[in-house]
Amino acid sequence: MNLSDLLAIFDRFDRVNLPYTVSRSQDDALLVTVVTPGRIWEVTVAVNGEVDVVEYVARFDDIRTGSPAIERILDFWGDD
Repeated sequence: MNLSDLLAIFDRFDRVNLPYTVSRSQDDALLVTVVTPGRIWEVTVAVNGEVDVVEYVARFDDIRTGSPAIERILDFWGDD
């Protein structure tokens, strides 16, 4: 995949109002994160053109609500 291909994908995302962010995940790769209700896709695009996609799917039995859910996140990340 080259830069033109990546920009064309961003154009397609934009046309359908699909929310995404772009960040640098490694020295030689970009991370495109797409978040929709119940799903997250992490698309890694490397300088060599390689593309990897990881899809995370929420299970409804894993839904947590209220302050305890926030505390669980902070506990996981080591909030001091």
